[in-house]
Amino acid sequence: MKKTTLFALLLPVIVICVFAGSSLLRTGGITIDLLTYGISEEQKCFDASYAVVSDSMMFFFDSLFDDMGIRHEPFLHVLYYIQMFDALTDTVVRECIPLNEILRRGASNTKSNALAISVLMQSAGWDVLCFYNDDECYLGINLGDDWSVRKGNWVEKDDKKYYLKEFDMSTPAGSLLIDDPASQYFSVSRKNNGLYPLPCICSLPAFSGESLVKKMTWLYHDRMYSVLVMIPEEQLRWTQNLPPSLYGMACAGMVEMQNMGLVEQLKAVIDTMSEYDGVNCLCKFCQSEDIFFYDKTLPIKSVSQQIIDGRNDCDGRSVVLYALLRTIMEYGKNEVVFLSWPNHIALGVKTRTAETFQHLFDRNAFSIDDFFVLDAAYAGDTEWGDKIPRLADTCEIIR
Repeated sequence: MKKTTLFALLLPVIVICVFAGSSLLRTGGITIDLLTYGISEEQKCFDASYAVVSDSMMFFFDSLFDDMGIRHEPFLHVLYYIQMFDALTDTVVRECIPLNEILRRGASNTKSNALAISVLMQSAGWDVLCFYNDDECYLGINLGDDWSVRKGNWVEKDDKKYYLKEFDMSTPAGSLLIDDPASQYFSVSRKNNGLYPLPCICSLPAFSGESLVKKMTWLYHDRMYSVLVMIPEEQLRWTQNLPPSLYGMACAGMVEMQNMGLVEQLKAVIDTMSEYDGVNCLCKFCQSEDIFFYDKTLPIKSVSQQIIDGRNDCDGRSVVLYALLRTIMEYGKNEVVFLSWPNHIALGVKTRTAETFQHLFDRNAFSIDDFFVLDAAYAGDTEWGDKIPRLADTCEIIR
């Protein structure tokens, strides 16, 4: 990607921005997850980094993110910073060093990098912390409730959940590379208590470079359909960092589908169909064994990854179908919801036309409130409104 692959050219500009800022050292006591006293080396490093963040530096990054098309996507800012600072990681650097020293040396370590990123994110108003002990170090990301995270490792601090992110571009937020993580971690005190949780992403960078090609076929009403998509490899790389979540993955998936050319092709397929047939056609797309093999052991993955892998479970299929309904059928966010039973996820969809409602009503379709069930995992001779018989007649609407 153009902006992220030319960091070496940007480094001198960033260094100038750093040293143009205040040189005042800000100090403060440490708030603790393990009982300690005094000011730690990490707190001093954090304070020193915070002191050199200037308006010109933040303006530089705001302009950069604006050029990338992700100005209002703080989760993607975290990923950009990880990629940026990872290029400076060097095992030779052992001590905790502040932001200006990282850029002066052109070398750093994971803990210093994580502290620097938390400083940059907090300076922009976003709630990202660093959690560490002698053996582990993570970025802690306070995700908004709109993500609907299904599973993940998190640390609670000040009555907030911080999902742990490995310092890499390949591990989903909330997933850890070690099997036995610690139960408690140290952190440092914030400089700003009015920080905001990170919302779902609604846009992605304009990825360039190589793409992966995938042909997908499915059957609906005895007619075979097919589409050919091109998924940018960088899109796969960035979205594999998303936490296993429902609305989080689905919102990103809507953009991913646009980028791979799927939306335009599927709109052409359903263009002349009724609402009822259009919804069912998209559901059969998700149920096609030529597109997705059902694997109940899988966590939720990005839409791009699901399409490349050709495997998912009920959670993943529901995420794909949600994104399809929002982009292809152009349903609003209040017209499609996730429905939850113990160990099962499906969708609930509101009808737009009286004809569709009457058809579902005549079929005695399952509904809750104004939503009729649409189950991407209930394959076979099934349609919109069919509920798996073993499931209870009550379920939770996840909004």
